[in-house]
Amino acid sequence: MSAECISKVKDCLERLTDQMLKEKDPPCEPIYADISLIPHITGIRKGNFVIEAHTGAGKTTLGLILYHKARLKEIPEYDVIYINLRQTKEALRIADAEFEQKILSVIFNHESAEHKKAEGYIYSSTELKIECSNIYNCIDGYRGMWRGKRLIVVLDELERAIGWNVLARILTDWFTETRKFYENSGLIPVKLVVLMPKILRIKDFQQMLRENYEAVAVFTEFRTLSITESALRSYIENLAHHINQRLSRLLSHENFRLLIKVLSKLESGRYIFPKLWQAISTAVCSATGGTIEGSDLKSIVEGLKRPDINVQDVDIYSILDPTVVGIAEGKPFKTEGSRAEVIEMWENGFSNLCDEVRSNLPGIKGRETAGLKPLRIGYTDFVCKLDETYAWLTLEKGLFRNTIVTVGNKILESLRATGATSINIVALVPEFTRGIPIREYKLERESKVESKGRRTKTTASITMRFKYRSLSTEELLSIATMGGLIGFDMEIARNIMNELAQDITSMATAPW
Repeated sequence: MSAECISKVKDCLERLTDQMLKEKDPPCEPIYADISLIPHITGIRKGNFVIEAHTGAGKTTLGLILYHKARLKEIPEYDVIYINLRQTKEALRIADAEFEQKILSVIFNHESAEHKKAEGYIYSSTELKIECSNIYNCIDGYRGMWRGKRLIVVLDELERAIGWNVLARILTDWFTETRKFYENSGLIPVKLVVLMPKILRIKDFQQMLRENYEAVAVFTEFRTLSITESALRSYIENLAHHINQRLSRLLSHENFRLLIKVLSKLESGRYIFPKLWQAISTAVCSATGGTIEGSDLKSIVEGLKRPDINVQDVDIYSILDPTVVGIAEGKPFKTEGSRAEVIEMWENGFSNLCDEVRSNLPGIKGRETAGLKPLRIGYTDFVCKLDETYAWLTLEKGLFRNTIVTVGNKILESLRATGATSINIVALVPEFTRGIPIREYKLERESKVESKGRRTKTTASITMRFKYRSLSTEELLSIATMGGLIGFDMEIARNIMNELAQDITSMATAPW
């Protein structure tokens, strides 16, 4: 099969998807997946949405899809304004103190100097001329110029534009005002959609709203973005609708369906779609004898419209590494090579994660502890000492009492915790692991004491306290990548590891 053909078709698919989404008025309609969050945002009577996902999972793509759906009248009751706040702040060169006021001007007054300076980072399906000093007045101003449509404002990269404390205050204020407007009018003319990285602080913010602003919390929807199997199927169907209906036959092939199932568990759009494009391109080029007509985008698309393209099934292992497939299937040691190398991969990846956590802990310098190998228990469990706390990664399929006992004893014997009366452990447990997490366990240990020539046995009780952090497939994939797995985006892996390390740091330092 021609590598040139595969490369040409893959490049075409990428341009039809990513490039067209990034253009405000593209020459042809973008091809995208139907993400279930979109009808959820447009359909429920709430004004605030926080959509969280890891780096590269598709948050920006979601915002751009909303914009294009509004532009193309696919959600006819809404207009959409998408704004990249990090790039906007850089363009305006504004300080945190004036951030809120300037951003309101950018969003709601398209004749303002601020909007004109940052126009390249704003996608809007409508033109607004509202001068307002606070979010409530902006919403009221929008209602006053009612055109029969409501407005969705999508805020992207807010956490990279300002510090967390300022961000939390602005969100609390804006979410409170949208709720206040609803209480006063019974209307939701403007919805706020905030795209955020998947870090523990989001949960802290959600809890704060529940405890202090109950009515606002009820009016705010927290959701995790995921690229589901259904979304990937819809992408193929949309591609078939716009290009060639024969492409929909891919969904009838067994291996291609398995590929979609595996990809849907990996979460990262930056990883999923290049692999999907590669599979589609391989199937198309197999059907055309390794050739496709055309050299530019328009002519290649015309070549893909040939009525005789009978797409073939694909070999999933020609697209994905067996270890990646194994991680998605809950078989983290699956490999065509050496199992010892896979074990070493997990050990190295966990070691890198422990180093990252240690560098975050107060009073500990990462360079002093970097490179300390974790304790390996069998081949499925790894433990590292953070400070007075331990991190435990298990790759077991089941979490049972005997595993807890084994891990506790190994910590006491091997990590110099023999004099402890209690030990605190942050347990990292894959989503595929079954079992009931034990929050606290008293470990009974016998020891022999010699006094005046006589040996006596004593029993000591050590309290083991656990906090649990579930690991998604993408997080496992990132740990594996940092341990040596080839093929996953290293930048995404590094960012996800950083986000995971922040979560572990927060768990380890919070009261036990």
